[in-house]
Amino acid sequence: EVRASFHYEVSLLYYGGKEYEQRAFDVIDKTISLQDTDPNSPSCGVWPYYEEEPLATKKSPIDYNWADFNAVSLLDIYMGHKDRLPEELLKKVEKALILAAKAVRKRNCGPGYTNIAIMGTYVTYVTSYLFDMPDMQEYANKRLKTFYDYTLEKGGFSEYNSPTYSIVAIDELNRMQRHIVEPEARKMIDELYSKCWSVIARHYHKPTAQWAGPHSRSYRTLVA
Repeated sequence: EVRASFHYEVSLLYYGGKEYEQRAFDVIDKTISLQDTDPNSPSCGVWPYYEEEPLATKKSPIDYNWADFNAVSLLDIYMGHKDRLPEELLKKVEKALILAAKAVRKRNCGPGYTNIAIMGTYVTYVTSYLFDMPDMQEYANKRLKTFYDYTLEKGGFSEYNSPTYSIVAIDELNRMQRHIVEPEARKMIDELYSKCWSVIARHYHKPTAQWAGPHSRSYRTLVA
């Protein structure tokens, strides 16, 4: 399972030790190899769910979110463990990140799809600065400002108080806080982060330990 494998790689590298390090390298190499790299393919830069279901023969619709989700893990690997990666593998990681960022930009997900709007902004923003991609930098900055303005105009996220995706939003906004240093961008990110927490705080019902509704994109009735 591709996304879980990326999470596994990050955990192995943070755990440390030569045995786990080499295993991480092997799994990184394998999962990167499953990315669509055909420049003529509409899904170039995206990964399948499983090795056994390549995008070229996939029967169900392609999940373009997999460029966003998996690139986040690759950025963790690149920024946290770059010096440990073998040179050949490092080049593969760099290429995979650039292809994923280009896929995110090509899709250009709107600000109403909250968690992907945030995650894709992070992927394009950080990748553009890591690899000196001025056009991508301009796109990422504009995307952040668009999402910020949209959220303020609406008074909150479209995926409102979502038990699943509010957590994704918090995690990704916090990731932005740790890796994005430009003052104007940080001001917007900090405000969005606070807004996300304030929504959760207003809907937490302490006597029952329930995350109370109304929820957008809630997958179960009780949310403890």
